[in-house]
Amino acid sequence: AKEAAIIKEATAALQKNQNDLEARVRRSDAALKAGKNDMAIEDYTVLLDKAPTAGAYFNRGQAYAHIGEHDKAIADLTSALGIDANLAYAYYFRGNLHSQMGDDKKAIADYDSAIGILRTNDFFFFSRGESYFKLGDYQSAINDWKKAKALGFVQKDLLKSRIAAAKAKM
Repeated sequence: AKEAAIIKEATAALQKNQNDLEARVRRSDAALKAGKNDMAIEDYTVLLDKAPTAGAYFNRGQAYAHIGEHDKAIADLTSALGIDANLAYAYYFRGNLHSQMGDDKKAIADYDSAIGILRTNDFFFFSRGESYFKLGDYQSAINDWKKAKALGFVQKDLLKSRIAAAKAKM
């Protein structure tokens, strides 16, 4: 409901002035949160045409990923990282996309970069463990899942079953 109100207010402002960048930022962010990915992509594209920022590329990349446009999402996340190489979550999301597309070597490289920036994120370690598992590096997978557990990964049963699956393959 909150996002719908923001979208309505920002749309009214944009009807008065298409160049109101603050209204476009509010609407694009609210659209992304509300799952209105086509609107978010359209608005982020306008913003990027006016002033490319890492945040706009990152957010448009998320919107592209939500609609299954993985190549465009990866391109936008790469552009975001070209502007700000310290965006751990951009590496993480790009790693997830690489993994979904079957390229776990690239996924691991991105997870490594994310972990190098933010060593305390349990999801980074869990996801890298999943990629190691898919590549048959079971010990590295187990090590990452144990690290995720130590960092507070809340799905303890999932970790236990993944570790057991890796040990069974060793």
